[in-house]
Amino acid sequence: IVERQGLLLKRVIHGLEEERNAIIKRKDIIEYKKVKAEEAAAQHKQDIIEKHEAEKTKQLNEEKKKVEEERQKRAKLEEEEKKRKKNADQTQVVIKALKQSQIKTAAIEKKLNRGEKMDTDALMEHGKKLMIERS
Repeated sequence: IVERQGLLLKRVIHGLEEERNAIIKRKDIIEYKKVKAEEAAAQHKQDIIEKHEAEKTKQLNEEKKKVEEERQKRAKLEEEEKKRKKNADQTQVVIKALKQSQIKTAAIEKKLNRGEKMDTDALMEHGKKLMIERS
């Protein structure tokens, strides 16, 4: 009887040990799943932060690009305005020189029409100046 009870007791102890090991195994599996879930949540949070930062960086780069394009447009317009003003100034200088040349030519023509004699060297010099100005 004692031997039977001893064997039964060993079986019960063995069964309890197996149950204990199964509980520990389930506990370890639950703990593992919990850790994995926390890691996944942390990774998801990090992914959201990185995505937001990437969008922010992209937006800042687009704004910088727009500002640079505007600056280049302004610089180009300013350069064109300077060229236009320079051309206008040069045109005024040429117009003034032509008017003076026309006045001198008219004076020479009056002298010639009145029959006054003029120095041929002066006439040649004036003709050369006219040719240079018109070219």
